[in-house]
Amino acid sequence: MTKGNIKDHRAWEIDDDTLDQIVSAGNKNPMGLKSRFGHPNMSSTALGTFLGRMKNFKHDGDIARADLFISKTAYDTPEGDLASYVLDLAEKDPDAFGTSVVLGEFELEYRIEKDGTPKKDEKDNELPPLLRVKTLLAADVVDDPAANDGMFSKFFNASVELSAKATEFLDNLLNLIYRSNVFEGM
Repeated sequence: MTKGNIKDHRAWEIDDDTLDQIVSAGNKNPMGLKSRFGHPNMSSTALGTFLGRMKNFKHDGDIARADLFISKTAYDTPEGDLASYVLDLAEKDPDAFGTSVVLGEFELEYRIEKDGTPKKDEKDNELPPLLRVKTLLAADVVDDPAANDGMFSKFFNASVELSAKATEFLDNLLNLIYRSNVFEGM
């Protein structure tokens, strides 16, 4: 995770405290934090996508990082040889992917003036809330991470933009339907 604004619709901000919290939450499990090939969502499962465990979380400048220990099982999954694919991608096109944490418990810290009004920047825009992390569920390998610029730098493959937006739309729609209890009693 990189210090600064998250790059998606959530419009949260990451600061040094957030990075310290990521490190603390990531290091809580002695076995390491699970890492998968992509995030599961309402449209797809994560079964068969296990890559390994993230360990040794550390705060390094403006970044919280960890080491990915690839599991032997990731070489022979129902989805194919994910381990070799990720290692090959890291060697040949490291800007094409990154990691993205899956938050467990978290809060948003809204920045408020003493008079109770929202704090604003020099352009009179409200400052985004600061992310406060208590627990992490996973750190997954993805093509377009929201809180960093890729595994080693910035990259977004425009060829996957439409499918990514369609998946996000379907996830949001299914979540809305589920929350509206449309499926209740089925």
